[in-house]
Amino acid sequence: MAPGAVEQACPALSDAGDPESDQWSPDLQCKQTAMEVTIEAVQVFGGAGYMRETRVEQLMRDAKILQIYAGTDEMQVVAIAKDLMGRA
Repeated sequence: MAPGAVEQACPALSDAGDPESDQWSPDLQCKQTAMEVTIEAVQVFGGAGYMRETRVEQLMRDAKILQIYAGTDEMQVVAIAKDLMGRA
């Protein structure tokens, strides 16, 4: 996974400019899943998973960057919750 891989896989997600839009929910889900999967991969590889030159470590770093770059997960959860509360 390279930086921007989620946006390449799901082009509509990169166009989500409005934090209250329905497009943010899949974006948040993609980032959280990427982080969960890479953390598990590092666990499977054990100590080798933390070594800087391994692909697994690079993937985990990229997944974390996705969480930070595209807006923190907490901010997105709050925005989605506000939007959902407004619809109720």
